Amino acid sequence: MPSLPNRVSWWLTAASAAWAGALLALEGPGLGLLGVGMAAWFGAAAWVVTRWPWLGVLLNAGAVLALGLMGLPSENAAPLGPVLIALVTIGYLLSPRTSMWAVPALLAATGTSAHWHLPSVVFGLVLLLLPWWFGVLVRGRDARRRCAAEDARRLSLVDPSAHARQTAATEREEVAAGAFAVIGNAVHQMTETAIAARESLEPAAIDAIHRSGEEATQRLRALLVLLREQPPVAIASSGALPAAPRAAPPAVAALLGAAALLATAAVTDLFEPDRDGLWVAVAAAVLSWWAGRAGTRRTSLAWLVFAATILALITVTAPDNLPIQIAMLVLPFGAAVAWSGQHAAEAVHLVEAQLRQAHIEAAERTAVSDERLHLSRDLHDAASHAVGTMMMQANAAGVLRERDPDGARGALDAVVDIGREATLELRAISTVPRRSRAPLSTSTRPSGPDGTIDLRHEITRLVEAARSAGSRVTTDLDVRTDADLADAWLLLRVVREGLANAVRHAPGSEVTVEARLAGHLAVARVTNGPACPDRWHHSAVLANTGSGLGLRGLRELVDQRHGELTARETGSGFLLCAMLPARHPMTPAVGS
Repeated sequence: MPSLPNRVSWWLTAASAAWAGALLALEGPGLGLLGVGMAAWFGAAAWVVTRWPWLGVLLNAGAVLALGLMGLPSENAAPLGPVLIALVTIGYLLSPRTSMWAVPALLAATGTSAHWHLPSVVFGLVLLLLPWWFGVLVRGRDARRRCAAEDARRLSLVDPSAHARQTAATEREEVAAGAFAVIGNAVHQMTETAIAARESLEPAAIDAIHRSGEEATQRLRALLVLLREQPPVAIASSGALPAAPRAAPPAVAALLGAAALLATAAVTDLFEPDRDGLWVAVAAAVLSWWAGRAGTRRTSLAWLVFAATILALITVTAPDNLPIQIAMLVLPFGAAVAWSGQHAAEAVHLVEAQLRQAHIEAAERTAVSDERLHLSRDLHDAASHAVGTMMMQANAAGVLRERDPDGARGALDAVVDIGREATLELRAISTVPRRSRAPLSTSTRPSGPDGTIDLRHEITRLVEAARSAGSRVTTDLDVRTDADLADAWLLLRVVREGLANAVRHAPGSEVTVEARLAGHLAVARVTNGPACPDRWHHSAVLANTGSGLGLRGLRELVDQRHGELTARETGSGFLLCAMLPARHPMTPAVGS
């Protein structure tokens, strides 16, 4: 249930007591201390309404009935102000379904005390419904303000970085699991088919390896493009800003127009208080609400002109109705001002919440995009090269199956070995968090002291794999210090990409692998000559492998390290070279 600040409770108490005391004093000195006591009663009832609404309603109803028993004239409006204040307050504090019963309760007390007839009851019902409804409107706006404040508070507790990491991790788990289900199954099928085909060397089985590789390559290429090119879907904002109150000019025009109309009616004797009093009171309440809701200086000035016109007109034509008109002007205007304040506070909280939400979503989109890039690179490294090499070895087995069965079986053994390692890498991608997993392969682990990587050993391992695929590789390694882990991974990526591309696109070519890690410069260069297929190779596989995304991913990684990547044709061959500023521990190199 909403609550009112203490200062508001005391202001309402003072207003109720002052209203009742002033109008009771107009009845003359006969009431004396009794009038003062009744004014205090109404004031206390107003304070109680703000704390215990129904008890306050009962106190107000009791005070109204007491005035009736005291013989207060029915035209005296002493109870009006406290009753209207009680209705606005209970309409704000309680739900509409509950608070609405205060209207007939106070109407019955007032009508009984004043001995109202049916027309007066209808007039009183409209008169009492309006302030209750204004309280309901303020309650609704305050509820929205509190919701906006809670949203802003809740979002302020969210750590954008942690939330983004969690979202990115979830994204990676889902996509990597799907990739393993598709690509991993294809690699596993190629491996199992190679095992089955090793003994029989059936052409259909060997061709099945190639077909599975083509399918895996197509699916992998589509997945890598999707991961790189499709932006993450932005999460919808938590809410829209509340509609601003209507602009001041229509309210100003309505208020001044109504004042002019009333003045004209008074001059032309078209206004009759007994006949038009209800509609004037309703119009005063509605326009006062509109003016207070707009909350601008011009509307406030226009409302003062309108109020002065009504009060002057009522003073001249029906002074007994003056308290009612004052209540219908001041109370709705004050309630609307409160509504406008709640609206402004709600807008502030919503802006805070939306700015925070935008910050969280931006961090989330950045993290997800970054994770997708890393995932595409990891999938490319784990599967693209492996599948292409497996297809080439299967193709070689098909060529050799009749004239060199042992060579064909050796090629199928290479398919099995590569497939098993690729399966382990894909499983690691889908099950092990990226930050705790070796970026290149399950067999690549820190091999030097203190967690460093022996570049010479790791490059030699990659070179041996390329030689087993038919490439003629020579090395020129100058590694004088241990590499920083990040530099080592990147240099090994370059070497691996260069060797894999040479094996796939220039089978049997002469390849030179150079690595330099001396001083403050780290260099990895892979150069290959023209293709020179031997008995192990067949060019039919070349058109179906490779996606071009490996070089793109390398360029992104090298750019992040403020390095330079060169990838270009060299007449009949190809050059891949990466140079970047080295970050390494100044210790003697392992294995140098």
